[in-house]
Amino acid sequence: MVRLTLFSRIFALLLLACVISPVVAKAGPIDARLRSRSSLSSIPSACSVEETTKGSETNSWSRLKQALNWNSFQIPILSSFSPLKVDDECSIGSLSSEHPSALDIDLLAQYEDQIVLRFIYQTPEDRAAFSKATNSLLLDVWANTQKMGDVRLPRNRINHLLKMLPKRMRSSDSYAELITDVQLAVHNTYPIDKNDDITLFSSLSAPKDDRDAFIASLGEIFFGDYRSLDAIYNWLDLLAEAFPTFVSVSSIGQTAEGRDIKVVHVHVVPDQKAKKTILVTGGIHAREWISVSSVCYSLYQLIVRYGRSNHITNYLDNLNFEFIPVMNPDGYVYSWESDRLWRKNRQQTGLPFCSGIDIDYSFDFQWSQSRGTPCSEAYAGTEPFQALEAFHLANFVNQTTDRLHGFLDWHAYSQEVLFPYSYSCESQPRDLENLQELAYGMAKAIRLTSGKHYDVFSACLDSENINPGGSALDYMYHKKAIWAFQVKLRDTGNYGFLLPRKYIIPTGKEMFSSVRYFCDFVLNPS
Repeated sequence: MVRLTLFSRIFALLLLACVISPVVAKAGPIDARLRSRSSLSSIPSACSVEETTKGSETNSWSRLKQALNWNSFQIPILSSFSPLKVDDECSIGSLSSEHPSALDIDLLAQYEDQIVLRFIYQTPEDRAAFSKATNSLLLDVWANTQKMGDVRLPRNRINHLLKMLPKRMRSSDSYAELITDVQLAVHNTYPIDKNDDITLFSSLSAPKDDRDAFIASLGEIFFGDYRSLDAIYNWLDLLAEAFPTFVSVSSIGQTAEGRDIKVVHVHVVPDQKAKKTILVTGGIHAREWISVSSVCYSLYQLIVRYGRSNHITNYLDNLNFEFIPVMNPDGYVYSWESDRLWRKNRQQTGLPFCSGIDIDYSFDFQWSQSRGTPCSEAYAGTEPFQALEAFHLANFVNQTTDRLHGFLDWHAYSQEVLFPYSYSCESQPRDLENLQELAYGMAKAIRLTSGKHYDVFSACLDSENINPGGSALDYMYHKKAIWAFQVKLRDTGNYGFLLPRKYIIPTGKEMFSSVRYFCDFVLNPS
C-alpha cells in the first residue's frame, strides 16, 4: 500500500510536469518573469486592509471567481515589492494582483527593468543640472519642482545619468528609487479585461423607468476602473440620453487622427439673465488617467444630484458647466494600446520617428519655441496652436462665451493647487489675493474631505520644463477666464502617473469637493 501510494504521487508529479511545461515554454521572458513573482505574495499588506474590511464576503467570493478565470487563461498573477515610501499612502510595494489585466506582452516589454528615481535638490543649481542631464539623455521626466525631480529610466542607464550630474547629487542620500518596477506598476493600472472595456456601455440605453437606479448602477460600474476612450464616450452619451433636458454632448473639433474631442454641456434651462460659465478639463497629458476619471466623477455628481441636493441645484440653476474629460484623445488611446506612459498628442512633427506635441505648451500666450527636439516630452512645436487640441479649445471658448468665470485644468501628480502665471514669477497676476484665497479654499475643501494635503503656490514655481510658456493655465487666465487654476491630483510620488484603480473614487471625491468650493466662491465672491 505504501509503495502504491508513493508510486501514485510520483505519477501525479510527472503528469503535472507534462501539463505545466508547455505553458512555461510558451511564456516569453517577461511573462515568465512576472509569473515567477506569484509565489512570493502571501502576506496581506496594510494597503489591502481597507479593501478587505468592507464587504469581505462579497470581495472574497468575487476574487475567487476572478482567480479561477485568470488561472484558466494563464494570466500571470503578480506579487508585491517595496520601493521608497515618501508619504502616508500605501507604497507601490503593496500593488497586488487582484486585477491582473490581459495585456500584450509587447506592451509590457518596453518597461522591463525600468525604475523611477527621485532626486532631492539642495541648491537651485541642482535643478538646472537635472534638467540639462535628463534633456540630453532624452529621459522621461515625471516631475521637476523646486525641491525634487522624478525621472523614469532603465537601470542600465543610471550611471550615465549620474555621470552628468554634480558630485553632490550622486551620493546615496541625494536620490532614491521611487518606483522599483515600472513594468509591474504599468500592468496593474489596466482593467481586468481591456478588450471588454472597449465595448463597455456601447449596447446600453437609458430606460424610461427606473432611471435613477440605472444611473446609480452605471456610475458604480464606471468608476470601478480606468476606462478606454470608447467606454468614456459611450458613457457620456448615456448620461446625455438619461438627462436630455440639461445635459448634451458635442465635439469641439477633431484631432490629427480624426477623433472627436467631446465636451459635455450641463446647462439647465436658462432664465433671462446670463449665466456664469465654468470649464473643467482633464487628460491634456495622455498618461494622466486619474485626471480623466476625476473630471468624469465631478460631472456625474453634479448631474445626478441636481434636484436632490439644494446646493447642487443652486449651482446648476445659476451656472453653466462645460466638461472636457479627455483633451488629448489620440494620446489617450495610444496610452491604452501602445505606451501607457505616453504624454503628448500624436501629431506628426518634422521627425517621422518622433511624434507628438505637448498640448499644454502650445497656447498663444508667452509661447516660445522648445529648446528641445520633437523627441522631447515637452516639445512645444514650431508655432503657437500647432497642437490641434489647443487650437480647438481656444476656438471653442471664444465661440461659447465672452468670458469664463472659472477654468479648472486637472493633471497628475503632486497634490498641488497652482495659480497663474506659469511662464514667469516676475509677472504678478491681477486679483492675486482672490486667486490665493480660492486656491487655499479648494485645498482646504480637499483636506476636509480626505485628510490629504495639497500645496498651494504659483505655477511658475512648479514648472516641469525650462520652457514653461504657452500653457493652458496662462492663456485662459490672461485672455478668457476670471479665475483659473491647474490642479495636480494624487499622489506625491509613490505611484506617480500609475495610481491604482482603488484611488479613483477617493480622488474624485476630493476634486468634487474643490469644485463645490469653487462654485460657492464664483456665486458669492465677496
